[in-house]
Amino acid sequence: MNIHQTSNIQAFGDRALPFLHQRPAEHNLLLALVNALVDDPAAVSGQPPLLMTVELDRTVVAVALQTASRPLLLSRVAKPAYVEAIAHHIKKHWPSPGIPLRQRLPKFGGPKAETALFAQALRRWTGLNYRVAIAMRIHQLGPLDMQLDALPTVAGALCLAAADERSELGKTNRDRLIQWCRAFDLETFGAARTDAALWVDRRLALQQIYLWQTATGPVCMLAGSRSVNLSEGGRIGPVYTPPEHRRQGYATAATAALSQTLLASGCEACYLFTDLSNPTSNRIYHRIGYRSVCDWSEYQLLA
Repeated sequence: MNIHQTSNIQAFGDRALPFLHQRPAEHNLLLALVNALVDDPAAVSGQPPLLMTVELDRTVVAVALQTASRPLLLSRVAKPAYVEAIAHHIKKHWPSPGIPLRQRLPKFGGPKAETALFAQALRRWTGLNYRVAIAMRIHQLGPLDMQLDALPTVAGALCLAAADERSELGKTNRDRLIQWCRAFDLETFGAARTDAALWVDRRLALQQIYLWQTATGPVCMLAGSRSVNLSEGGRIGPVYTPPEHRRQGYATAATAALSQTLLASGCEACYLFTDLSNPTSNRIYHRIGYRSVCDWSEYQLLA
């Protein structure tokens, strides 16, 4: 068994993507990140990404990656030994000069079983202790899964967020989206993201932020993207409705409409994550036709 770590994004993509494509639903987040890195290496800011494959007889059996803006992410594995190998490699090779491991690896995420094994292995190899910070679930929707007849009629319509800051609408939308992005992260993860403006600007430039627009203004925000390789599907999230507009069906209507848009564009499936502590969101997506794929955990370092 070999660990192959590289800073060459293209070389990593060549090795990792065929493995990740074998389970596109469970790997939808990793596929999106790898493709984003490959398509636009110049977009990487901060520390260079950490890109790793575990290989057995030159066949990739596990993938791990970390970018400056995200925790370390783990793929599915067939054997616990592959997760153990990643943890052992991290202990030996990852600490950067002047950056202790606890600072370099404050969080990690991935499928529930794999992250639990990884937390145990890190404790054995490094002495660091982690706890589950958020438990999530991946859901998938195929073209034949839509349940539009079961959804109530909701006032408003889905529209692409205006990005032109030279217009008053564009400026207003940008400010609102930054505020909503921070509010979503604060509610979901317990801390508002520091790069909310950068995230919004990039998504606006890529035309990946949508609003549910009513006669009185926008009431719900959601992001949606599709891969150039349509077999990898489309991804939806985050979905955020401010408290004063909740329980009106806006998030359900917006998610259903964006799912239809992505599927109509040729995506083989749509994927989204839900917070297992929020039964409302899980119920909403099941009504649309989304079905559960697997559970996903994010761990945080204990102080």
